[in-house]
Order: sequence, then structure tokens, then C-alpha cells
Amino acid sequence: MRPSPEQLHAFLSRYARDGFPYSEQIVPLLDSTDAATIDLFDDASLTALRVTYRARASQLASRRPPPASATPPSMPCEVRALSRALDDARDQPVRIWRIAQASGASFHVFELAKDRALAGVVASTDRRMLP
Repeated sequence: MRPSPEQLHAFLSRYARDGFPYSEQIVPLLDSTDAATIDLFDDASLTALRVTYRARASQLASRRPPPASATPPSMPCEVRALSRALDDARDQPVRIWRIAQASGASFHVFELAKDRALAGVVASTDRRMLP
């Protein structure tokens, strides 16, 4: 669902000043909602995300993407760091912010709702959008 202006403002108030991975790209996109499609998945299950991102981290660590892959080289490290942060977090809901650009580039920002802290950011590219 699209976040409300209040939710966007609250997110920017909490995190924009301190910076976070990809904040130089993400903050302007959140400031100008016409530049990207922004979705907010409120109340994701921390338990389910732990299982998912442990598996993804393991999968990314065990294979090497082909040279023409749209998988960013930083993705294995980002997913591994996210997996660790989710494992270390106390039980709480997770907000997932999805910021998708028309170019196919997207960011998934994982926010620990009760801690009001970011667990991680994963950048990706939708191969269908590439020329």
C-alpha cells in the first residue's frame, strides 16, 4: 500500500539526517514521490523474514552471478547483513519500504517498528526493465 504523507514524513524525520545505505538515492525519491513508486508493507513477520533472508543469504553466498547478471555485486553482502540484523532483533513487526524506479532499480528498506531502527537496505534491479 502507498504510505501516507505522515508516514513518509516520519520515516524521513527518523533516518534522513543520519544517513543509511543508499540514503543519497532513496531520500530524494521519498521527498518527490513522483520519481518512484513507493509501497509500505506494514507489520511483516520478523520470524518469517528471518527464515527467508537466512535462506537468501546462503543461496547468494553459494553461487556466483553470471557476468551479465542484473544482480548488483553488493547484494550478497547486503542480504547477509540484513539476515544478521533480523536475527539479532528482538521480536517485533517489521516495516518494508519498497522504492521502485521506472528504470527497474529498486530498494527494499527494512525498518524494525518498535526499535525505530533500520535493519538493512537491499538494492536490486528488475531484469525485465533493462534494455
